[in-house]
Amino acid sequence: MDADWEVAAGRNDQGDRVVPPLPVAIVAADEHRRDALCALLAGHPSVVIQRAVSEVAALRDDVATGAPSALLLDAGAGSDDTTFNCAQLRRFIPTAGIIIVGIVAPYDGLADLVSAGATAFLTREATASATVATIHRVASGEYFLPAELTSSLFTQLVRERAALSAALEESVVLTSREREITALLGEGLSNKEIAARLRIAIHTVKSHVHNILEKLSLRSRLEVVALARAARGRP
Repeated sequence: MDADWEVAAGRNDQGDRVVPPLPVAIVAADEHRRDALCALLAGHPSVVIQRAVSEVAALRDDVATGAPSALLLDAGAGSDDTTFNCAQLRRFIPTAGIIIVGIVAPYDGLADLVSAGATAFLTREATASATVATIHRVASGEYFLPAELTSSLFTQLVRERAALSAALEESVVLTSREREITALLGEGLSNKEIAARLRIAIHTVKSHVHNILEKLSLRSRLEVVALARAARGRP
């Protein structure tokens, strides 16, 4: 059964206003998976389940009533259905980060999901703390690809575009700064962390990432992460 959950906010014992928890919506066709995801997040004060539904269509009008900050989409429906559902979510609620949960590595279809609008992935073994941390990352505009899924994404990219495996060779002219940032993306650093590491402005990092994507003909920074890690010979 689909469930609605009320978002709570208020004041602490000292009367100070507390930061309201991030509203999250869960989409899982299987009722047991839906209940499991609700239970996983239960009791974490920094997130609250706004909606837990069986199909994407149930969230169609949520923008008008208060869009969630993050969407958890269960991958149990299969790669094709999950990709379709992800694209639907991106259209219905374009401002929310989409986290594909329940991935079992290796997983065929990660690149398609990235193209459909996914911003993060979590395996079926992800802990509650890891899930909550990822929710906060995507809510702040970050992307996340677990190391254990790197090979799955890179394999599909190579299959779709054979030239990708040589993208970091001299045939693609990246500046020394772009190569430096590509390597840091491969380490999983955010734009803010890269800016601090290199002592440059965040908007400069964003500009470099944009140029890297264009030069390597990639669709998102998640693909840069997969490519950088594969080029270094590590997951």
